[in-house]
Amino acid sequence: MTQPLALPEPGYPLLVNLFTDNLVPPKDEAGASKAHAPKEEVVHWALTQAHPFIPGMTIMRMFVLTSTVEVYSRANDGTCMRDTIPMARVRLAQEGMPPQVFVEEITAAEGGGDDDDDDDLPDEPEPDEDHTPAPTANGQQTATS
Repeated sequence: MTQPLALPEPGYPLLVNLFTDNLVPPKDEAGASKAHAPKEEVVHWALTQAHPFIPGMTIMRMFVLTSTVEVYSRANDGTCMRDTIPMARVRLAQEGMPPQVFVEEITAAEGGGDDDDDDDLPDEPEPDEDHTPAPTANGQQTATS
């Protein structure tokens, strides 16, 4: 039997449902991939539910990043894995949250708060108006004394 896995408390908002294009192209009768097939089939990824492509795996957490969604899953035998889904293949992401986080998210979305996570980024340096760079020849640095 597999040992229980002690996961950290989830952060909120928590991604609970994800709907994507079918990431695995269907196969024809001969087993050849139909990569040219339209992306009409939608795949549902749900927190604490079965992985849509790998039997025996359960989705433990999902995270929206800048250009991808990461899906962390675990099998009954203890095997763990991460799927990385390109954001271009995501059709819908649904997040759940407690009421206080809900209010904070709405306040930030309405412009009443800063929901950006760029507070820890350094500010862009201001250009020095009193300094004119020395001329260069063919992109070469010139020595100044």
